[in-house]
Amino acid sequence: MSVQLARVELAQSFEVGLIQNTPVPTEKSKDLSDLALSAWSIKRAPDTANLTSHAFYAPSLSRGYTSLSEAVSDWSTLLGTISAKLIYLQGQIDDIAYRLYGISNEDRRAIEQMLAPSASVTEDENVTELDEETEDTNPTADAPTLVAELLDYAVGCSFGRWDIRYATGAKAPPPEPDPFDPLPVCPPGMLQNAAGLPAAPADVPSDYPLSITWSGILLDDPHQPNDIERRVREVFAVIYGEHADARVEESVALLGTSSLRDYLLKPAGFFSGHLKRHSKSRRQAPIYWPLSSPKGLTNVWLYYHRLTPDTFFTVIREHIKPRLEDEERRLFNLKQQAGPSATPSQARDIAAAEELVEDLRALRDELQHIAPLWRPDLNDGVIINHAPLWRMANHAPWRKALKETWEALVAGKYDWAHLALHFWPERVIPKCAKDRSLAIAHDLESFFWATDSKTGETVSRKREEKEITSLITERTSPAVKAALDSLLTAAAPSGGTTKRGRKKS
Repeated sequence: MSVQLARVELAQSFEVGLIQNTPVPTEKSKDLSDLALSAWSIKRAPDTANLTSHAFYAPSLSRGYTSLSEAVSDWSTLLGTISAKLIYLQGQIDDIAYRLYGISNEDRRAIEQMLAPSASVTEDENVTELDEETEDTNPTADAPTLVAELLDYAVGCSFGRWDIRYATGAKAPPPEPDPFDPLPVCPPGMLQNAAGLPAAPADVPSDYPLSITWSGILLDDPHQPNDIERRVREVFAVIYGEHADARVEESVALLGTSSLRDYLLKPAGFFSGHLKRHSKSRRQAPIYWPLSSPKGLTNVWLYYHRLTPDTFFTVIREHIKPRLEDEERRLFNLKQQAGPSATPSQARDIAAAEELVEDLRALRDELQHIAPLWRPDLNDGVIINHAPLWRMANHAPWRKALKETWEALVAGKYDWAHLALHFWPERVIPKCAKDRSLAIAHDLESFFWATDSKTGETVSRKREEKEITSLITERTSPAVKAALDSLLTAAAPSGGTTKRGRKKS
């Protein structure tokens, strides 16, 4: 093969039929097959600790070390060994491939020189569509990143996403699959039922070592059992036993934050890493959503895969309303104790209590705007489902993305989404008469479209205006319309920053 031919093959790398036209040597090589299988197996190993991989079963820092620092060091050594082995195997594979194709040493040197990264190519010029799809996929031995992944795993265990028994060693690592096996519905580390699907409460044995928050709702309230920090500490207690507190403190130190709660709740902490971890190219799909009051004094965390039409009614009824009543009583008592002449200390406590009550009321009002509207559909995707909640997002870049998505949804740019039909049937349904793909998305194809018996072509059905109006009326909820109007006309909540070191009641 000449260098010129190699250039032509590379230039066609995205054209249909390339594989069909690629010459295949007639000689078979079992060595080549064995080397490729070994390389695949070695390359797959770090993915067993990658939270977003189909191979994941437990994080890298949970696998039986005396300290997190030791685990980080060992993981770094492992990645170095894997890299060296892959380089060696690649060399062996290349040797066999060049021999099978009859490529001379001279042509081989020319090809390898051509394929080597060029110092004259700028970073922007070197980015391709393939690069965008594979960004940030290499395993890392960066300590803060690994600790952040461990905490992400702990939150997932609390929600019942992950099976903590793999992290404790109570369950043996799953066997390695064949490279050509179908991808599993769930990664091995997910808490599953006998059919390999996400577990429900009835699927979890009575001796499972961790309590699960099946509601998918965690709180920022140290007085509540479903407080997010408390739940993370419970996960650490199951994994690390008597060393759990030491591992928490080591995590805080490696992250360079003031406390575990500070890291979990500040926008640049846990959620920022979680968002990056669940983003690829232009797709952003975080599955743990923090909703914040305007001043950030109260936070609620939701697990995307447990969202139901009743989620926000539950949050209001079982969490926000009781806490608001408690804080209002506390504020009343503080004022009663202070009397007409409050001391400076009492005045500060009263001001802080008033601020918290005001912030809780604002969050309650925001949730009340959303609750009657809320009907999530996972087929719409993360960002569209999350978009109506943009006013409660405390992470500025994500809030901006949500706001832009919400405005586009309001403007009719995502009318394929189930949420669009739920909110604006009067706008979406008539479009289905002209756009078959839209009709299919909303299960209205048979209403608006038919197959011509003579030509076999799909044609538009002629529907009378009253039939379309009747369908719109059937799909319209006055309660949803009233709530949507209230949401669209409500003033954005005024916030302001509040220091995380506030006094907890």
